[in-house]
Amino acid sequence: NNKNFFPYVLSELHGGLGNLLFQYAAGLSISRKLKSRLVFFNLQEGSIEWLESYLGKNLDIATSTELVLLGNSKRVKNKNFKTIIRIFNKLNLRLGPIYFGGMMMPLEKKIISKSRFALNLNGYYQHQSFYGDVKNEILEMLAKQIYGLDFKKTKLQNRTLIHIRRGDYLHHPGWTINKEYYLNVLKKYDPERLDPVCIVSNEDLAVDAFENYCIKLGYKITKLPHLKDNKEIQNKNISGNFISNATRDFLAISQSKRVIMSNTTFAWWGVSLGDFIFGNSVKETIYPKGWLPNMPDTLKQDHWISENTNIN
Repeated sequence: NNKNFFPYVLSELHGGLGNLLFQYAAGLSISRKLKSRLVFFNLQEGSIEWLESYLGKNLDIATSTELVLLGNSKRVKNKNFKTIIRIFNKLNLRLGPIYFGGMMMPLEKKIISKSRFALNLNGYYQHQSFYGDVKNEILEMLAKQIYGLDFKKTKLQNRTLIHIRRGDYLHHPGWTINKEYYLNVLKKYDPERLDPVCIVSNEDLAVDAFENYCIKLGYKITKLPHLKDNKEIQNKNISGNFISNATRDFLAISQSKRVIMSNTTFAWWGVSLGDFIFGNSVKETIYPKGWLPNMPDTLKQDHWISENTNIN
């Protein structure tokens, strides 16, 4: 809401939906603390548009002048001009610092006092000190955009949803969670096999494999509809380019009575959206203890159940 040019906060957007939401939350929270303007930059092509499609609002895009004032040369094509900006950066002549927020480290309070004119955000910001004061506001945006203004009438689905992350996690030692975590947790929390099981993953082979595991254990499988048949999702007011399986999966996570989480921000925001819509008392969330190796475990919410993933 600040109509003056200074101060301003520039947030560089990159990563998947979960990371984008954390980056937006950090930018929104910090810009309010500084009483500053908030502008965004596509560090990864299409990030602004993707985030807008889920929030249902237009984001202010950083101008070339704003990028230059912060010493950000990522949009500058002229090599000589880029060199000048790099020299200015080394001499610390830019208007504000670049704040590389770690995954689960808290906000450094000194960064607020140092940012009189501008602040360049580039990071992940997965700590409550960045998102805590704006979390519900963002969840309400998501709920209204995905489910509509009457989102509180959404029905909870009586199922156990298992979310599995593969893909890029295979390149990070220790990030993937073994199948015993998911299957043992499933048997522990639904030993009588009362609820159908829904498998969600960014890899089709993982879905097929886990469906077979669950069937052998005696659980009934419920499949999500193919996108082309899912008119409920197609009719949502989301930009056409971004109606995808990710949208379908995000909806499914938020609507499920029981969720066995993966250690991903996508699942974190999906579960949080479900908590916001339905409340904590009617849902059951199993959280992978430890989240990521050698990092502080700060993302667990008090009402989530923590289970060990180090199962041999």
